[in-house]
Amino acid sequence: EPLTAEKIKLRYKYEALMKQQHEVEAQIARQQKKQNARVRAQQDKIEPIEFMNTLSSAFVNYMQYYVQLEKQSIADVLADIRKNEHWMCTLQTIPSEARYAGIDDLLGYIKSSIVRCAKIGTEYIFYQIYHEYRTGLEQYVELLQQKVTAMNTAVAQKNRNSSSKNI
Repeated sequence: EPLTAEKIKLRYKYEALMKQQHEVEAQIARQQKKQNARVRAQQDKIEPIEFMNTLSSAFVNYMQYYVQLEKQSIADVLADIRKNEHWMCTLQTIPSEARYAGIDDLLGYIKSSIVRCAKIGTEYIFYQIYHEYRTGLEQYVELLQQKVTAMNTAVAQKNRNSSSKNI
């Protein structure tokens, strides 16, 4: 049967309706995808079960030994700073940075300690170790005050002696 004008019109209407149907289906698929993304985002907000704190809480009675170990390690870092820091620089030993290298050692140790504690500790243990970090930093500040004050006194005395010789 030959194609008549009416059949051609029906065919174009059919193709237009099919195209419109595909567009509507694609729009529905996009909306469902967005909805699924929202649902997944809400599900991601649900906190996962953390076994780490559950397991480490079994060792909470023994974690004071870990806190003591951190305290001793900070004391060792401070002793090393006290022993090896160049408090008085000469023309040959002027540092490239305007700070003492010991603070880098102490802060580096504290940073690595925080990473270790986060892996094994609970909030309570971390709070206990925080006090050790704070004490270590306070001891470094006291050491710095002592050394810088002594150094300034020595330089002032040297300047007074050299100025009195010039008179």
